[in-house]
Amino acid sequence: MSFAHFTPATAQELAAIDQRRNPQGPPNPPERIHGWLNTQLSLARHYGGCTYQGRDYVIAVNEPGQPLVRVDVLQAEAKAKLEADKAAKAARKQDAQAAQGGLL
Repeated sequence: MSFAHFTPATAQELAAIDQRRNPQGPPNPPERIHGWLNTQLSLARHYGGCTYQGRDYVIAVNEPGQPLVRVDVLQAEAKAKLEADKAAKAARKQDAQAAQGGLL
């Protein structure tokens, strides 16, 4: 009896099979997960976060409903907020300098 059909596939063969099953590629994991408190994801309460579809999520305690938010999304939002704060500070400084220049 031959077990040739049970041999493990190579990485290329597995990639080809996966491409045939899902031609659009892997699904994008959600940025935020709301309503997670009464699901299997509720274990994130004990650990401060969890991994879902290969992405790390943390609890956003400062948002309404405390959703699970992807770590990369939080980092991108923090970076955008920092850049917006810097731009606002520069605009205030420029306005102050223009106002002082008119007075002197």
